[in-house]
Amino acid sequence: MAGGKGFDVCTEKGLRIDAGLFGESQSRVVVSCDSATVAAIETMAAKFGIAVSVLGKVNASDVVVNGENWGSIIEWKNNYDTAIEKQLAK
Repeated sequence: MAGGKGFDVCTEKGLRIDAGLFGESQSRVVVSCDSATVAAIETMAAKFGIAVSVLGKVNASDVVVNGENWGSIIEWKNNYDTAIEKQLAK
């Protein structure tokens, strides 16, 4: 959110979208890199027995999940940044 960049991702079939993207049941690390670096990361991960999934791509500003545009990352950031004050104002 800090950089104002969005993303276009596809989630695993059979897994709830929120669980796949935000679940804390497993240890996960998200790495953002240019397309030329993906193969090197996959090779290094395989060397250490680490599973790798390519989730999607960074884009200019939209949040796109499984082909559905969920709006601008700026809107998501605003909702995140103001959630507590909006609840307190009720």
